[in-house]
Amino acid sequence: MSLKKNDAVAKQLVDNADAALEVAKKQVEAANASIRGVQTNVRYTKVFAPFDGTIGISAVKKGAAVTAGQTVLNTVSTDNQLAVDFNVDQKEIYHFASLLQKGRSLNDSTFTLAFGNEVYPHNGKLSC
Repeated sequence: MSLKKNDAVAKQLVDNADAALEVAKKQVEAANASIRGVQTNVRYTKVFAPFDGTIGISAVKKGAAVTAGQTVLNTVSTDNQLAVDFNVDQKEIYHFASLLQKGRSLNDSTFTLAFGNEVYPHNGKLSC
């Protein structure tokens, strides 16, 4: 600034230098904001399953780009019993409810799950 006070440099050069300094400051602010954004994204890279189980083979390779809420990373299968809700007609509900009230064994209430032609290898049982 002492050069400006002594009129040793043209005012336009000083103005250009001041403008370049302000642009550089804004670029530093933008870079810092970008760093903060990346740091936030890194914090979200730890994935936790809501239950214990067995994890399958990863569907995404290390370093691949993913989109939150859209990219399936892996599948976790529970090792515990599985509960399934499904619709049953009134007649069947009455039948199984009456068996429960009579205290009878529900061995006859086992069922098999099938998905298309694929049959699940373990029998299930109904509980009301």
